Amino acid sequence: MKELRHPNIVRLHDVVHTEQKLVLIFEFCEQDLKRYMDTHGKRGALDLATVRSFMHQLCKGVAFCHENRVLHRDLKPQNVRTPIRYPLREWTSSITIGTAPHQ
Repeated sequence: MKELRHPNIVRLHDVVHTEQKLVLIFEFCEQDLKRYMDTHGKRGALDLATVRSFMHQLCKGVAFCHENRVLHRDLKPQNVRTPIRYPLREWTSSITIGTAPHQ
């Protein structure tokens, strides 16, 4: 997973494995899609253009994972990371997903 490089995939920086723990260190993203939906949507619902943009980006990221034999095992709004430091029109193309290796 450390070799996966795609604008719609959260970067895995390091893996720390001990006898008692497995720690994955990913790039930092300020919030998840669930929080974004709760903050910017009407009762969690986003406008159609935003949903289309997010879905397009999710599909691109998942397709890239599948092309590289990586399977996301828990895709849900809480696992979709969104940067909040930019206005929406500038960052919708950088929505990211975390991945888990295919077993």
